[in-house]
Amino acid sequence: MHALWAVSTREGLLQHFGIGASWESYVIDEIVRRSPDARHYFWRISNGAEPDVVVEEPSGRRVGFEIKRTDAPCLTPSVRAALDDPNFDPNGSTSSTREPNATPK
Repeated sequence: MHALWAVSTREGLLQHFGIGASWESYVIDEIVRRSPDARHYFWRISNGAEPDVVVEEPSGRRVGFEIKRTDAPCLTPSVRAALDDPNFDPNGSTSSTREPNATPK
């Protein structure tokens, strides 16, 4: 992705408008890589909100992730909507923020 944007340095990436999409892709890739036995999917809530990714563990436990690159993580409207939707019923939900000094690849 960064090559298509002609971004070759950390500083260039930090200034690029697409850094949020880059971070989201990186985090989703890490979630999938670290949970190989789980089922991973997207879920569109009946009110239109969409958590970025849902992980369903072999036990049936589901966790929804809303991924934002921010210094001040909070519950987003998508997470609130997911928690309010009776058809979603995740066992857990979380938001992800950037790690200090982390740069998505």
